[in-house]
Parts: sequence; C-alpha cells; structure tokens
Amino acid sequence: MAKNLIPEELDALIKEYLTDGVLTDKERQVILKKAEGMKLDRDEIDLYLDAQVQKIDQATDAAVRRQKGKACPHCGAYVSQMTDKCPECGQFITPEATKELEEILDNLEEALINMKSGKDFDKNKAIVERYERKARMYYSSHPKIKALLVEVDNEKSSTVKQAKRNAFINGTIKNLKFWCVFPAIIGLILFFGAFKTCSDASNINKWDENDHIDSNALSQKNDKMDQAFMLGIVGVAFIGVAVGIYNVAEDEKKEKEKGKKKKKEKNN
Repeated sequence: MAKNLIPEELDALIKEYLTDGVLTDKERQVILKKAEGMKLDRDEIDLYLDAQVQKIDQATDAAVRRQKGKACPHCGAYVSQMTDKCPECGQFITPEATKELEEILDNLEEALINMKSGKDFDKNKAIVERYERKARMYYSSHPKIKALLVEVDNEKSSTVKQAKRNAFINGTIKNLKFWCVFPAIIGLILFFGAFKTCSDASNINKWDENDHIDSNALSQKNDKMDQAFMLGIVGVAFIGVAVGIYNVAEDEKKEKEKGKKKKKEKNN
C-alpha cells in the first residue's frame, strides 16, 4: 500500500507508535481498528505495518553492524572497518586471512561429517588433520574455531575407536567365513566315508555256502553299518558347525550395515 494513500491522521499515529522501533500487538490492534473506522482495508494496513517494522529492523541491524565493525579472523573480536591490525590479538586483518578462515571452517566441518560417516575414513581423517593443524596454528583464538576444534577432538576420538571396531568386525567376518570352509570340507569327507563304508557293508555276504548265516560276516556287516552311521552323524555335525559359523558371519555383516544406515540417517 502506497504511503500517500494513508490518511495523515493514521500516518501520524503509526509514526508515534514506531518511535521506539517496536510495534506491540496492542498498538497494532489500535491502528487496525482506527483504519477500519476510516473505511480502509484492514489486511492492506496490516501488510503496510509489517513493511514499516521490517524497514526499522533492517536499519537497526545495519547500524549495529557499522558500530561493531568487522570481525578479526584470528580471534573473532570486532574492530573498526578501517583497522588493519587487531588491538586484541595484534594480528593483521587481511582479506586473505578472512578468506582462509572461511575455507578452514567450511572444509573442516565437511571433512568431519565425511569422517563420521565412515566413508573413505583414512582420506577424510587426513583432510581433518590438515585443516586442524592450520586452524590451531593461525586461528586458535577465534571462538568458532575453538568450538569446532573441541568438536574435532571429541569426534576424532570416538570415530577412530569406531573405525578400529569396524576393522575388527570386518576381519572377524572374513575369518569366520574362511574358517567355516574347514568343518564343511571335513563334513563332506565324513559323508563320503559313510557312503563308502555303507557300500562296503552291502557287499559283505552274510550267507555261507550252505545258505546259513555266517556270524562273522554278519558281525562285520553290522560293524560297517555302525561305522557308516557314526560317520554320517559326525559329518552332519561338522556341516552344521560350518553353516552356523557362516550364519554368524552374515548376521555380523547385516548388523554392521544396519548400524551404518542408522548413522547415515542420523547425520543427514
């Protein structure tokens, strides 16, 4: 709504209420009620008030920034716009230093997030340490750098422990899958032995030449069948052990992937 469409009486009331830079709800309602009495659109007046308050806020913010001046990239203290040397830390304030500080903040935070995700851990850990050294060397007094370095110290410790744990789990999974091969092979050998023994037992003739049962032959046949049975049972046990070890390895792998997924969702 154009300012020239605001009646002088209402405009004077708005200026009076905005003298302190704040428009309370009660003052807004008084203005809107008066506007309605003048047959003015309530919504348009409300939008006009919002625009006037926003202008005051912007002007106030600009004045505060001018008063504070610029921030020293080394220690974070506010100094005059015309000052080239910070009176707090004694460092020179240059555009290059400000740009480098922004670069460190952006890259250190990004590398820290990537390191926490576990992806390319060694690479991201090296990037974190590179920017960390530069931050400690030149900008350790800056409050943002101080807070970020505390976070880096905490996260590095926990992330390194997690990386070692993941490496141990990965090694364990690989070893488990490797070791499950041995009981599987032994089980198959025993199965083959049981089949061969059973075959040998079936070839033993328990009848003699007079069609009478040969007790010795029958005893050998029964012994062979018992051996085949035992070999089969032990073979099944070894294969069961192999399957169990493999399943444990797979469960560990799934748990690890689930943990990574949860961590990724949390970071996002």
